[in-house]
Amino acid sequence: SITVKVSTSVPPASVDDIPSIKDRVKNAFPSKNGLYPHEILMLEYADSYKTNDNTFQSFWKWNYSVDDPQCLLESLFERGFICFANVKESVKNTKVTELKELLLKKGEKISGKKNELVNRVLEVYNSDELEQIFPEKRYTLTALGQEEVHENEYVLYCHRKGYVTPWEMNALMHNRTNESVNYRDVMWGVFNEESLRYAQNLNFGLYRN
Repeated sequence: SITVKVSTSVPPASVDDIPSIKDRVKNAFPSKNGLYPHEILMLEYADSYKTNDNTFQSFWKWNYSVDDPQCLLESLFERGFICFANVKESVKNTKVTELKELLLKKGEKISGKKNELVNRVLEVYNSDELEQIFPEKRYTLTALGQEEVHENEYVLYCHRKGYVTPWEMNALMHNRTNESVNYRDVMWGVFNEESLRYAQNLNFGLYRN
């Protein structure tokens, strides 16, 4: 069994209050392939970034202590978790508004879902044209990177939901003998403890939720 504690963490008040990445990693458990939560999360976001001139979200600094996200991308590339995407994959990662602009230039209709717009762009633009439109390479996951994301889905879940942080879940998923447990089981434990606390305080609306 494991002890579950609901997160009560709040964002740091200042940059000086942010733990260093060394301190975070020191208290965390690596994945099968040696990655930590911040690295696994970067795999989830990798295909939205280019090889340079990126604008990174503030959570990299505040929630994951990543001072240089670009350096982290390059490290994952060197270790074989991500690679350069081909031009077709770049089109797939293009925003809908930009896809529509490309279609308008060719006199094509701009209605439909994103995958339809992507396919239409790929049909009306040849490879040379696309290479000129997308000169900067983007990243995509290798088979190894896909494996990491699949086996560590708790990172993205906790990042998006916020019930506990990926760092907290990483610790909760391991007992003293370093045997991993499923994050869904841990999450049920978190919900059970929280619901019981609501019931004891007669907050039955929150208890039902």
